[in-house]
Amino acid sequence: MFKALREVRPRNVRDFFGLASQHMRWELNEMARRLDSQPDGVELCDGCACAPTSSDSGLTPNARRMLDAIGNLPDDEREAFDLVRIQGLSQAEAGQVLGVSAATVNRRLNRGLQSLAEALSDLRPDDCG
Repeated sequence: MFKALREVRPRNVRDFFGLASQHMRWELNEMARRLDSQPDGVELCDGCACAPTSSDSGLTPNARRMLDAIGNLPDDEREAFDLVRIQGLSQAEAGQVLGVSAATVNRRLNRGLQSLAEALSDLRPDDCG
């Protein structure tokens, strides 16, 4: 992120948060790639903990799908999602960053969450135990 800030200067707070969110997604994907290239860990005994069913990395294929789904949201919905759900801003604070009302942020966030729910509707928590 600091390296990017040396080369690109965000024009405003909105651009800064957009850059920060993009770098967070890149870092998560890079972390998954590094974890995938590491040797398998020690196997836990049955019933000790829930383990990902289809991946040996810390970021499962389903988690990657979630990151991709977030990245594929329309820009306004992704910005609202990033600011409220990832950066932890209130809807009013996100509205100030985006230059819109808190109600607009709420609508964008709800549309984004609905899109994510539809795109990821096949995912259900595993029963472990």
